[in-house]
Amino acid sequence: MPDTPVAPHGDDPYDRVMEARVSRLEEDMREVKVSSSRSEASLARIEALLEATLPHLATKADLAALEFRMEASLSQLRNETTTGLAELRSETKADIAELRSEMKAGLTELRNETKADIAELRNETKADIAELRNETKAGIAELRSETKTEIAESRNETKADTASLRTEMKADTADLKLAIARLDADKPSKTYMWGILAVLLTAYACGLAALAVLR
Repeated sequence: MPDTPVAPHGDDPYDRVMEARVSRLEEDMREVKVSSSRSEASLARIEALLEATLPHLATKADLAALEFRMEASLSQLRNETTTGLAELRSETKADIAELRSEMKAGLTELRNETKADIAELRNETKADIAELRNETKAGIAELRSETKTEIAESRNETKADTASLRTEMKADTADLKLAIARLDADKPSKTYMWGILAVLLTAYACGLAALAVLR
């Protein structure tokens, strides 16, 4: 290809900016050629790979057969799963029924045992209450007897003390009468007589108070 000038010029060389651009363009073209060569080599390798692989790839018939086998396998799996679930449901129902029966039997047995324990406890409680009532009655009777005995002893002691006091008062009264008789004989003064009478009345009042306390 002839060297056609891109711009008219005389004896002066081309513009330096233009020369720089052209130089970069030439470098880019060289890189493009190198990349093109690499791409051609890669395409060649891909073509060889396809030629070696395509004969071994599945065809539409193979895909159809594979789809049919997959559908058959899925159908079989679905049937087996349905059957397994039905069997599992039946077994679960049977286990639940058996468990329910066992629980009912256990509850019935527990109820009977509880009733028996309650009846036994009621009987023991009644027996303990009866025993406690008898012991209480016996204690009350014993306490009543002891109280009666003590009251009788206190009454007898009170009677004895009263009789003794009555005897003493009678003796004091007799002494008083004797003293009065003597006073009548000796003619004592009125003041002396009133003093003796006050002493005797005081003693008599003290005796009555003691008797009241003892009663």
